[in-house]
Amino acid sequence: DPDFREQTKQKISSDLKFCEKYAPLAYFLAHEWNYRGYGTLSGPVDTCFCNYCLESFRNFVRAEYGSIAELNASWGSDFKTWEDVSPIVLADALKTGQIPRWIDHRRHADRVFADFLKFKLNAVRNIDPGAQGIVTSLRVGLTTLDSYSGVDFWLLYHDAGLVDNLSPYVLSFISRESEKRGLITRNMPMWHPDKNTGDENLFRLRLSNK
Repeated sequence: DPDFREQTKQKISSDLKFCEKYAPLAYFLAHEWNYRGYGTLSGPVDTCFCNYCLESFRNFVRAEYGSIAELNASWGSDFKTWEDVSPIVLADALKTGQIPRWIDHRRHADRVFADFLKFKLNAVRNIDPGAQGIVTSLRVGLTTLDSYSGVDFWLLYHDAGLVDNLSPYVLSFISRESEKRGLITRNMPMWHPDKNTGDENLFRLRLSNK
């Protein structure tokens, strides 16, 4: 939604007028946030089918498949034009055997999630060009980070350039030389002092809650 993005950009601009004088090491761009909500309150819901997401989804699968024929062959569908292409909910995908069509919609939803956070980071960098971004606790409460959550840690790190300080998976993506690795351990004491340690193996263990 272009209007919502503009509102977000204006809010970031307003907030940074206060923050930038402190030269933050990084900016928190999302906290306890994913499609399913805190504690999996929303349940497994296929999102999104708004006009903006439908247009984006069609562009996404067009780039993936290149032609309607290739898309139909993969999905088991019979669309005639790209304008006709639409996603499908899981229940209908199971009935029709069009699981790839449902999977592509979920993959696109992950992309939308990551792209919005990337948009927020770019808005910050318009004001603070060297800014680093962190998201926190995307896996929060009882929330399950499944195909409905929108959270793809690999995509968030490699494409959006963001790290989640409470994800035990992210350290596997980040080289020991990366400054982003330090961002994780530096902000950890603020949120969870019980997990702070200079021993990376112990840090991973504590972060996994095992």
